[in-house]
Amino acid sequence: QAAWVYADARASLTAGNFELAATQLDRATYELSAASPAAMEELYIGTIYDFLITWLEVKRAVGEPDLCSLEWQEFSHYAKDVRINWKQVRNARPHQRMYGPEAPIDQAAFMTAHNKVEELVTGFQEILQNGDQCQAAEEAAKVDEAIWELVLLFSTRGSKGAI
Repeated sequence: QAAWVYADARASLTAGNFELAATQLDRATYELSAASPAAMEELYIGTIYDFLITWLEVKRAVGEPDLCSLEWQEFSHYAKDVRINWKQVRNARPHQRMYGPEAPIDQAAFMTAHNKVEELVTGFQEILQNGDQCQAAEEAAKVDEAIWELVLLFSTRGSKGAI
């Protein structure tokens, strides 16, 4: 079931329907998780999935044209969820049983990308303390770039085929 929904998501991405693709990706990931929760937890991206979804909510809020006029409490709620979810997964590492002793993931690149996310998420939280949403939006762009650098290490573009 997950494979079919992933195929639908790919078609939606190709067609430029990103909203539908996001929904389909979430559904496909749910299907994969329901089919094999243990395997999902062994995949690094599966382990950090809740953090990624929470971050996408922050990114969506940051993308709003009137971000600087949004209710600060609403925006900071998303950011608090990011902090909580990151704390829950920041010690996660690619599972050796899933990726093997000769993991296709460059460990030095992984640690560099992981540490950059840690540093920028922490910095993002500090900026939120001053209540400046526009500055928070600028910092969120840096966090977003770092998160995708980490995620792409697990793609066929970023590694020798790991997921």
